[in-house]
Amino acid sequence: MSVGVLKPPDASVTRDRSELILAQLDRLPTLSTSIARLMAVTSDDASSTRDLIAVIEPDPSLASSVLRIVRRSDLGARQEDMTVAKAVRMLGFEAVRSAALSHQFFQALSDPDADEEATARRNGLWRHCISTACAAQQLAEALDRGPSPGEAFVAGLLHDVGKIALEACFPKSYARVVDR
Repeated sequence: MSVGVLKPPDASVTRDRSELILAQLDRLPTLSTSIARLMAVTSDDASSTRDLIAVIEPDPSLASSVLRIVRRSDLGARQEDMTVAKAVRMLGFEAVRSAALSHQFFQALSDPDADEEATARRNGLWRHCISTACAAQQLAEALDRGPSPGEAFVAGLLHDVGKIALEACFPKSYARVVDR
């Protein structure tokens, strides 16, 4: 039996391949500036409800997401007089942050040009991430120490962010891996 010797890859081939991969990173979904500001405000202990409202109100997508959550929850709110300010006060900082991140994550997983298989794959990933986020939040609520429920939710939501990067940069390769 003969033993083959593996040769290290050619440095120029490795460099070219690395550059191709890095070029694909421009295709990754990004956080909106509103979400980035919202994360900064909700992470700062000195921030007020007014600061949070000032971030949400100018962003129609974010504002509608927060209002939708209040309408769907059973908080005793009347729909006709609901404002972003009232919704933020009812939900609180952590719930607003979780809702906004969930909305942004869903937007990142949405691709109107995707075929049926890609859409199904992304929807499955979305359901998995939301389920993980909810489970992490419930675990944090049950524990006396550790992350806050809101932090646990965010960690669960974003735990597979690498899969989103792979799917966005290398959709065909990612599809083959998922299929196998």
